Amino acid sequence: MVGGALLAATSANAQLVRLGPGAFTPLATTITFSEQPVGTENPIYNFTGLPDLGDVTVSFAGAFNGQTTSGGGVKTLVGNPSNPLSLQPAIFSFITTDGANPTSPVLSGDPQYNGPIVMFFSRPVAAVSLDGGFFDAIGGTTITGYDIFGNALGSFTNTITGIENYGFADASGNDQVITFRTNVGDVVAAGPDHPLRFVDEDETGGLKPYVLVRGRLEALVARPVMYELVEHGEEIDIDGKTMFAVRSGGEVYPIMPAEKLKRLSA
Repeated sequence: MVGGALLAATSANAQLVRLGPGAFTPLATTITFSEQPVGTENPIYNFTGLPDLGDVTVSFAGAFNGQTTSGGGVKTLVGNPSNPLSLQPAIFSFITTDGANPTSPVLSGDPQYNGPIVMFFSRPVAAVSLDGGFFDAIGGTTITGYDIFGNALGSFTNTITGIENYGFADASGNDQVITFRTNVGDVVAAGPDHPLRFVDEDETGGLKPYVLVRGRLEALVARPVMYELVEHGEEIDIDGKTMFAVRSGGEVYPIMPAEKLKRLSA
């Protein structure tokens, strides 16, 4: 059984905020694009054992599914990403050299230096930093962040010419990770490796929540912790149905139909 404290960030409407370069430590995981040969299209980087994240894959392309490009010599993205967020590899990015950039090689969209680039994380991250440029004009490039459902979190344009550093974070808590401590001392963070499930109690009309600890071992969430868990729930559209659900570790765990919760709460 899961007892003890439930630790989680509170949920709210997603909001992207800008961070300064000093928000990131020198030990932060870095991609320089020198790790793969010049000419590599849609590069993929796999990281294992990152603190607080575990295994993460970072992939690049020229668009997300649901988007297209427009323009000739300079191409821009048109349309909104589909749900769930995923890459459109047919619109590609590629590693190339850039004499104007002191950290060459760089990643470019198509056409070279004048096409869009998108970046996809296999699981939500708390923050990301990148260097953009070389920019020839102020306000000529827009960077937009999206959640796992393809919803825009916010956009920023370049404010200088040359190379500009961008740091972004989701200030809403949509990157929340709900952590449980079992009565035997195991600490697990709900997510892909430790999913949550909710079982109806026919005899009482209630719910029994379980979290996978390891292998086939599940822990039953104690009722007081269950009440705290529900406080982090929200209404989410899942396959066309409005569900009351909770997010953790980039996953969404349905608890019950939102309409049923309203009836029970009436």
